[in-house]
Amino acid sequence: NGNLAGLYRVEQGGLWYAMTQFEPVDARRAFPSFDEPAFKTPFKVSITAPAGLTVVSNGLETKKERTAEGWERHEFAETPPLPTYLIAMAVGPYDVVEGAAIPANGVRRAALPLRGIATKGKGPQLAYALNHIAPVVNALEGYFGTPYPFSKLDVMAAPDFESGAMENAGLITFREPLLLLSDTSGVSRKRDFLLVMSHELSHQWFGNLVTPQWWDDIWLNEAFASWMEAKIANQVDPSGDYLRGTQRAALRAMRIDGLSDVRRVREPVLRTEDIEDAFDFITYEKGAAVLAMFERYLGEAAFREGVRRHMERFARDSATADDFFQSLAQGAQRPEVVPAFKSFVDRPGVPIVGGEADCTDPLSGPQIIMRQARYAPLGSKITVGEPWIIPACVAGMSDRGRQETCVLLDRLEQNTPVPTCPKAVIPNVGGVGYYRLALNSENAEALLGMRGAMSPGEILSLTESLDAAYRSGTLDGATYLKGMRSAAASPLWDVAAFPAGYYTRYGAKGALETMVESVAPDARADFATIIRAMYAPRLQSAPVVQDDSTALLRKAAVQAVAIQGRDPALRQSLIESVLPVLGFPAPESGAAPLDEDLREAALIAAIQDRGKPVLDAVFIVLKNAADQSFRRDAIEALGEVQDRILIDQVLRSALSDTLSGAESYDLISVLMSNPAAQDLTWVWLKKNYSAFAQRTPEFRKAEAPSLMRRMCSTDAAADVDRFFQKNATNFKPSRRVVAMTVEEIQLCASLRRARSADLKSALAAAAAEINGASSSATVPPVIGQTTKPKPAAKPIADAQPTATENSATP
Repeated sequence: NGNLAGLYRVEQGGLWYAMTQFEPVDARRAFPSFDEPAFKTPFKVSITAPAGLTVVSNGLETKKERTAEGWERHEFAETPPLPTYLIAMAVGPYDVVEGAAIPANGVRRAALPLRGIATKGKGPQLAYALNHIAPVVNALEGYFGTPYPFSKLDVMAAPDFESGAMENAGLITFREPLLLLSDTSGVSRKRDFLLVMSHELSHQWFGNLVTPQWWDDIWLNEAFASWMEAKIANQVDPSGDYLRGTQRAALRAMRIDGLSDVRRVREPVLRTEDIEDAFDFITYEKGAAVLAMFERYLGEAAFREGVRRHMERFARDSATADDFFQSLAQGAQRPEVVPAFKSFVDRPGVPIVGGEADCTDPLSGPQIIMRQARYAPLGSKITVGEPWIIPACVAGMSDRGRQETCVLLDRLEQNTPVPTCPKAVIPNVGGVGYYRLALNSENAEALLGMRGAMSPGEILSLTESLDAAYRSGTLDGATYLKGMRSAAASPLWDVAAFPAGYYTRYGAKGALETMVESVAPDARADFATIIRAMYAPRLQSAPVVQDDSTALLRKAAVQAVAIQGRDPALRQSLIESVLPVLGFPAPESGAAPLDEDLREAALIAAIQDRGKPVLDAVFIVLKNAADQSFRRDAIEALGEVQDRILIDQVLRSALSDTLSGAESYDLISVLMSNPAAQDLTWVWLKKNYSAFAQRTPEFRKAEAPSLMRRMCSTDAAADVDRFFQKNATNFKPSRRVVAMTVEEIQLCASLRRARSADLKSALAAAAAEINGASSSATVPPVIGQTTKPKPAAKPIADAQPTATENSATP
């Protein structure tokens, strides 16, 4: 079995490894079982394996004995009650590295054994992770008020793994790039490590100690861990500015939640297909945002008291989401939160909320009129429905300063008394509420003028709401573009990066690039001019990394100026820095050392500008590269190829042994999001669907229709629908994912028809303004360094790659 589900095998470096991934219902592939979460029972595992191999499972090993020539039996301590999906085991020539035991503390009386596990030869790369786990465990024990629930903690870098990580009790598995890193690794990877480690360790309590009774509440497991990861990461590393991560993820979920066919957070699970549907943005990101919204409403201490009460009530047992709501209500002594919670998890969609001052009635006094509706993009089938019960916090701005009021908004229109008459209203205090701002061109201009009085979360909420308002038809192109340009100038890295893309774990193409590709694809030249003007000044003002924020802003700005804006000087600098990584001789002028955070952009520029020689070199390196972080960046770069002949070469690699099945799927995903490659990739996929489906990991088959979500015509929507109806046996697509993908394509087509002329006009006017300016920003030739201009590098065609540590001689 090599499909990354159940008990499966992986080859790396000529050696074979066995490991497990049982969530959601794949334990049955390994042993007979009641493969449902409510059936929690102790497990006593024994494994017989060839002598000399590493053998691990959830519990501590208690006995090892020889059973036959060349074979050994390993016995492990009995686990606490667990569902089948949390059982784990691995067998192979793994390196095992003993970490320093995590000392006892005020919550846990005994030291906690800690180990790292990696494939042969990679054990030394676990040092960074093992040295940074203890603070996360201590922070979680402090939050829950109870000790880590299991007898040991093993963290394993899996040689090939479908999920990002998996919270198996006492044996947590991770994709290699998340666990194999060092002090010199890029800022993005270090942040990913801390966030994912916080996520998976929080599951040891919420999910493992207390488990959902049925799959319709698996959302609470993942939502809680997704919400908790930012809180714990920020506690461990306050300088990292992690807390808005939950909000950024929620804004991404809102894009999906704006569809009419989207599922609820708590969706009934009647078939296996429904379980697979449950692991999506709605579960993780929307669920986390709803928790954050109610934490703000109840207060951090009251919310934590409810969580602790829940852990005490259901320790070593299973519970429902309704049980959790009751625990929170009891802990905070606020019973009204139960129906409010249910209004968000039991119905789909994103609310939009507006607020305006009304100071005309002397009897009632000053008020803020708050209104709510369901967000609907242009072309949507969504109609007005019942109101949510929204814990909405609104800020009124007056001569006396800022006054905040929180209410349960449970009607379509509701008057909220305020002490003084506000001159302006911010409808989402802190940006924490899971709702968008109701914007039109007039109030958007007013709110843009108030940015100096807004908190970081409020500015981020406004920026995303501008994008959503343009998609719904309530905002004109000039105001939309003004908002995006204003965002790019923000001192807040995530606000500044929003138009260009975050390029982190929750990353995606930026709002402005996505809008141009969807609505005005023939205005790329004007877009490139604008994006350079937006982000080149950011590289001049903060070219050297000082902290996480400047590193993340620099990464987004480099990607924007070099890849979207196609700045030749910056592209040249990036290409020169990546050539030695691909086995080419270093340029005679010398190149700046390649920053890992900029490697993806450098590979994209090199493939696009230097063509086939670089493309061939990338494939040579990939043939033997064991560094999964490099492989991920290379696959992203391959998917951005522009030349149609080279696109064909990249597509052929998707069925080759150079890439794993999971990597092939990721490559096709990037190609389908690349306007230059989309049509060829769709033709290729329809022709090669059987072979591609056979290589696709089991868990990805249900979501395969979402590969086509960036298409943008009514003909494409019909074609995708027909294709997956015809090939349901090969891909086993989720019916809901097919419907949502078709709807996304149709909505894009509607948006293009309605807004193309408007957006092109706004882009042309902005580009003309920039081109007519007396001066323009120049990009430093080498990011992070000050150097003299370099002579042009030799053409790649004249230089041949040489063998490097990660490459074979061509």
